[in-house]
Amino acid sequence: MSVDQEPQQSELLSDSALHGRLGLFYFAFYAVLGAFLPYWSLWILDQGFDAWAVGLVFGSLALSRIVVPVLWGWLADHTGQRIQIVRWASLAAALCFGAMAYAPGLHWMLLGVLAYAVFWHACLPLFETVALDHIARTGVAYTRVRLWGSVGFVMTVVLLGWLLQSHGIDWLPVLIVLMMLLMSLAAWFTPAPSRAAVPAVAGQNLATTLRQPAVLALLAICFLSQLSFAPYYGFFSVYLEDAGYSHAAIGALWAWGVVAEIIVFLRTGQLLSRFGARWIMMAAMLSTALRWGALPASVDSAVALVALQTLHFASFGLYHAAAITLIQRHFPGGLRARGQAMYSAVSFGLGGALGGYLSGWLWLRINPDGVYWLAGIAGAIGILIAYALPRDRLSASRPQ
Repeated sequence: MSVDQEPQQSELLSDSALHGRLGLFYFAFYAVLGAFLPYWSLWILDQGFDAWAVGLVFGSLALSRIVVPVLWGWLADHTGQRIQIVRWASLAAALCFGAMAYAPGLHWMLLGVLAYAVFWHACLPLFETVALDHIARTGVAYTRVRLWGSVGFVMTVVLLGWLLQSHGIDWLPVLIVLMMLLMSLAAWFTPAPSRAAVPAVAGQNLATTLRQPAVLALLAICFLSQLSFAPYYGFFSVYLEDAGYSHAAIGALWAWGVVAEIIVFLRTGQLLSRFGARWIMMAAMLSTALRWGALPASVDSAVALVALQTLHFASFGLYHAAAITLIQRHFPGGLRARGQAMYSAVSFGLGGALGGYLSGWLWLRINPDGVYWLAGIAGAIGILIAYALPRDRLSASRPQ
């Protein structure tokens, strides 16, 4: 089907049907993360590897995110084939993940991680661009569609926690591949947005945009946020298992954090409109610093862990909504896919890679508590950068 035909097809869909297809993709994408983030480190250890191997795998996955999304973003902006790229890349990612999971030895596993990452990292940034273009036409709040991703994450984390507790962790790769195929199916049923939803902006230039102080500050905050989250993504489940928690309890704690995220997503638009993104970012980074800094003293108390996981509503939920709003504003028109790619590359890529490698190295050479204290310090630095931002340059232009 040609690009010209697809916008016509999208306009034949009702807004609710279109939002349902967008929501299904987010549901499936974050269901994959709900299986991968809490349990993949446990699967690696179950295969006989150590914490350094966990850090290598998660760090390598993040490292590839520095360059790969930018290249996909450039290709998408120059060809206009955003949803077509997502469709084929999501299918290829599922096939590569299945091959990676059964690779013999750590070196082959790392090679498989990189092959899988080449396609996986194309999916979300480009789909975000497609979804935001559709949302600009229909007028629905971004967070109302994106919250289905959080629902998918919660359902997967809880169900897999029970399933893996009862039947073992060997089935995890198969389940992840099946969810990836569902994500690919959702992408194939999502139409391309109307060209009119992506306005041309005079004087667009990526290099000029990246030199703006507000953009540099925003990317620095995003980097620090994901640097501090790396020990959570790679080692939180290991940390809890070492403290004696079951897989079901670990899944419930992961899920509770995302439940809090869903609740705040329903009100993020009003919060951004009332307080502006500068204060939202400060609140997000403050919660991040408190969350990781207090974790070592709280790991033996289920009540305290629930309280800290509740902070996920701000440390990720508010942060992500504000970041997406600002990226959309600073990278308009023909820069939109590259803007999402830069956000992904700097935060989840550079921040996640450095954080993943450091976490694995420090986990063995210092102690797990020290890793989370350092993560809390990264969050505290983010507060200072957000506080120094000029209010007129870092404010929500409209609720998302």
